[in-house]
Amino acid sequence: KTQRSSAPIAQAGLLATLTAAVADQGEIFGFVQGKPDAPTAARGRGDGNRDGKSDGRYGRNVSQASGRRGPVARGGGEVQNPRGGDLPREGDMTQTGGVLAALALAVLAAAGCSAGSRRPATFAQAAREKADVTIVVTDSGLGGLSVVADLASRLPASGIVRSARIVFVNALLDAAIGYNDLRDEADKVRVFDAALEAMERRYAPDLVLVACNTLSVFYERTLHAKRGTTETVSIVPMGVDLVEKALRERPEARAVLFATKGTIDSGAHRRLLEQRGIAADRVVGQACPRLTGAIERGAHDAATASRIEGFVKEAVGRLGERSGPVVASLNCTHFGYARPLWERSFEALGFGDVTVL
Repeated sequence: KTQRSSAPIAQAGLLATLTAAVADQGEIFGFVQGKPDAPTAARGRGDGNRDGKSDGRYGRNVSQASGRRGPVARGGGEVQNPRGGDLPREGDMTQTGGVLAALALAVLAAAGCSAGSRRPATFAQAAREKADVTIVVTDSGLGGLSVVADLASRLPASGIVRSARIVFVNALLDAAIGYNDLRDEADKVRVFDAALEAMERRYAPDLVLVACNTLSVFYERTLHAKRGTTETVSIVPMGVDLVEKALRERPEARAVLFATKGTIDSGAHRRLLEQRGIAADRVVGQACPRLTGAIERGAHDAATASRIEGFVKEAVGRLGERSGPVVASLNCTHFGYARPLWERSFEALGFGDVTVL
């Protein structure tokens, strides 16, 4: 739900303008010829269903970044998080860790892919041939907004595309029910596939970024993945790259993978790390149920801090020895908004040499 306000947003930052469109669709940020336009606050468009056709529940939590040149209107508004509480602060956008930076760089890397790909159309091909490209970033919740911000800051200077539109789609099936609440993985696949179909139909993207570990672990089972009509990048390999690099740089270090229950239960990160030669006893997985919702309600409040402290204590218990460096990998795009709480929780337990990714 969105409440409109006549008072303008003073010096509206990127996060403010992005979150202003989560429930109230509007143009936000764009760049042409590698030069960014000024950000704008969202302008209301009813329920966001522009063509009058129903996209189910997936069209209501959408924000767009448009690459149109020219003057941009500044608006105002006050946004309520669909789950209640305060949205993450703009300053937190820069504290979401290396996974998001890696995901943003994946877009740049994709543009350098071989033109001989077997896919019907690659992002590299689109970037070469089209005057304007569309990138859809999707997450189960609001964590992926940080990926949008990272892309918006990196792409203009990259020179890879002439003009781009970045669209954020919250693929959460309901404000009160997340994918981890669905016990049957087939249901998770079916629901996410429906969301992806709606994204394809509405935005015809040239690239899809799955900025959610929970969704990434079962993306390959979707019909969208099997059709392969749109190049799609998942976040899991990016996170694994960072953990592997950190562990190889410090052979005495151990890693704790913090993620949602669904991500931990899948074993995706551990499996990839073991395939790359990382010993199983160097990696501990820690599920953090209900933490994403707590962060959306308040990334720095007492309830969120208490949950994080509890999860860190559980993880420390699994580590056993408290000596040696620790790599704490936040494998959920929401978790980085509360990065200082993770650092303080480890410090309170006597861990001085902790790297938070």
